[in-house]
Amino acid sequence: MGQNSLLSLLLPALLACVAIAVAASFLPSGQPSGVQGWEIELSLEGRQPLVSGEPSTLRTISTCGPVSLSLDGEGIGASGVSSSLPLALAEGNHTFIAEGEGCKASLAVEVLPRECEGSQAASCFVGGCEGVRRCSGGMYSGCLLPRKVCVPGEKIGCSIDGCKFGHAECNACGSGFGECLPAAGDSKNGGNSCASGAACN
Repeated sequence: MGQNSLLSLLLPALLACVAIAVAASFLPSGQPSGVQGWEIELSLEGRQPLVSGEPSTLRTISTCGPVSLSLDGEGIGASGVSSSLPLALAEGNHTFIAEGEGCKASLAVEVLPRECEGSQAASCFVGGCEGVRRCSGGMYSGCLLPRKVCVPGEKIGCSIDGCKFGHAECNACGSGFGECLPAAGDSKNGGNSCASGAACN
């Protein structure tokens, strides 16, 4: 009877201790620095590569509670467990740091100088063929060549003066045909040309 009374007195206290221990395991402030599995994820989203003045977004996800954010050593605000911060960075190398209770993360990024503005275009050449580079997001595209309309060296029949026939040859870039030339062995005014007022022979 005495043992049962002792157990009935100790059992509530034991259950209370277990409940406190379980609750404490879910409190971030109770965790020491560097707890395994607790971390901060930083990412910078936007057009790649990053270009000076172009909009981007710093995204933060934290499993160790609220964090403070800094850029190149200067504070840029605080974040909850998840946040999105719009940015437009200057040219150069930059470092973001996010620090919370028991965890810390950093993100290094390189921002390139702007090459162009708006819808600017610039001439370019590939293998002697002229193309164009178009501006997009502050950077020029690769050299875009005109659409090919024929196979380089391809020949087609053509008429020189409405009567005399010759050929035109596709240029080396495939962007069009050259001048209509007489067939081999014909002079420009010879062959089946039309005499004035006469029918073609």
